[in-house]
Amino acid sequence: MEEKKVTKRYFDKRVIAEIVKQVEEGVPRKELNEKYDLGKSTLDGWLRDYGSNLYKKIKKVSFSNLEKRKIIGQIERGQLTKNEVQKLYNIKSVSTINEWIRQSKVEKCILTDENQVDMGNVKKISPQNAELEINSSKALEDARLKIEALNTMIDLAEQEFKINIRKKSGTKQF
Repeated sequence: MEEKKVTKRYFDKRVIAEIVKQVEEGVPRKELNEKYDLGKSTLDGWLRDYGSNLYKKIKKVSFSNLEKRKIIGQIERGQLTKNEVQKLYNIKSVSTINEWIRQSKVEKCILTDENQVDMGNVKKISPQNAELEINSSKALEDARLKIEALNTMIDLAEQEFKINIRKKSGTKQF
């Protein structure tokens, strides 16, 4: 079997700048990789190191859970449309926003499903029971708000201190 010998090539910074400029102008990376015999990671590194500030800004942006909730809130309150959010926050596609909204709804459903009472078995509610029901509804809403506040605090702490606080699924217990 014949082995392919890999030789490391060095490029002049002017050539690198020209290649980076071509990528920023829309020339497909694959085409440049083949033309200059480059590896994908080489071109990625050059773009990171020598790319324009505009190009770096356009690159994929990641959002914390707190930022996602804030963006979803703007959509739900009618302050912005999904398309406006996409352009404003430089989000790759509207489907990303739709996925965030879906995840948010699932999270809210989990919170409310865990706290709902089976009302099918309740026959008659006395005034005392009605008052208890109102108080328990308020308590459940308070608990939901508390959970949301705690999630927000955890998100802020993770973002500020750059550490993972939440337990990841599948982690070993000692």
